[in-house]
Amino acid sequence: MGLDYAYEIIASSRGVDDLLRSFGKAIVGGGGEYLSAARYDVVFELPLDDELEAYFSHTARPVSPPGTAHIGCVYVDFGVGTWSARLVLGAAGSTMSRLFWTPSIEQHVIAIAKRARAHAVFFDYEDDAKWNAVYPRRVLDLPRPKIRRPSTGEDIDAHADEALKTLAAARR
Repeated sequence: MGLDYAYEIIASSRGVDDLLRSFGKAIVGGGGEYLSAARYDVVFELPLDDELEAYFSHTARPVSPPGTAHIGCVYVDFGVGTWSARLVLGAAGSTMSRLFWTPSIEQHVIAIAKRARAHAVFFDYEDDAKWNAVYPRRVLDLPRPKIRRPSTGEDIDAHADEALKTLAAARR
């Protein structure tokens, strides 16, 4: 079984429109392939940098405008609770997971969160007990919420509440 790294953006449910608009600006073509209920795959367009050049030295590079690189497929999972919304952007496979660990992808996801005025971004590096906060402040190895993959609105709210409280406590 390979790596499946992902970023999770947590926002207010009142900010869902902003979150979706910000996300829409960050993907190529404005759409993706439907995989299942609330799950799609999309392509990011990023400025070409050394990390992306290195990534594409081992894999075929999709056609993209000069100075940019298209990264995909990125799995998308989205859910809304009463108070919280979560947008999960996951790597498709081990090679892309290693790319997700780089500042290029991290800054792209943080830009989505900032435009949407989201509360936080976490990086899931597949540890059962820990994950990293990367926005609004970097905090490594935070305890993960008990509900790992929330599916109902109530679970999304509980997951987000626990994640944000853990991040706030780490700031003290």
